[in-house]
Amino acid sequence: MIKKLICLMLSVIMVTVSSVCAFANEQVENLPSTTQVENITRDEYLKLYSEKYNISIEEADQRDRANTELSLQEENQKHSTMATNATNDSTAVTLNETDYLSIKKDFYIADSVSFNSIVRVVVHVKVNKYHLEGYGDYQKFSEIINSGTVGLGSGTATVETDIFSAEIGKDHGYENEIKVLVDGKINHAIDLSLAVAAEKAGFSLTGTVGTTYQYSKGIHFDYTFFSNANLNG
Repeated sequence: MIKKLICLMLSVIMVTVSSVCAFANEQVENLPSTTQVENITRDEYLKLYSEKYNISIEEADQRDRANTELSLQEENQKHSTMATNATNDSTAVTLNETDYLSIKKDFYIADSVSFNSIVRVVVHVKVNKYHLEGYGDYQKFSEIINSGTVGLGSGTATVETDIFSAEIGKDHGYENEIKVLVDGKINHAIDLSLAVAAEKAGFSLTGTVGTTYQYSKGIHFDYTFFSNANLNG
């Protein structure tokens, strides 16, 4: 009986070591995803703004108003130049409104009945909505006030990023874009009952603490939000 117990313990140790050694930075591409877009109030945005730049709410308010006015001036200048090049007289750009958005993009790393793993990208951004005479309405991202990642799913999920960026990118004339890049890994602290499901989803055991098992998987993906597109897509 003792010999059988010793053999069983050795087998468990060998499997654990094998699983830890097998962990690598798997690349995850073409992930299924969903998006939630919610409006936040300007007061909420200004609070985030003041925290980011370590300034008062009053100064954040002044900067935000100045940035809005500057953005409108730049749009008029840009379209005035475009119209001159195209011999088109329609150059007047007006600001319809400004929205402050919380965009949450969920990338599904694993999605089964017993085990799921989600990397959520969160971006808080200001969006200016314009009207161009002779063209119509369009909108552009103005400023990202903060962004980051959150781990969701089975057990306790955390995301470790070696690379994370969310930046306003190329201006296409009547729209611009936010490019998101994530590289790192997602970790799940789970109990033994979910271990098999985690391994089937490509996760590797990286450690144990008592009855809690730590499983990890490498992640790498990028995504582009276009300002005129349906952001919930």
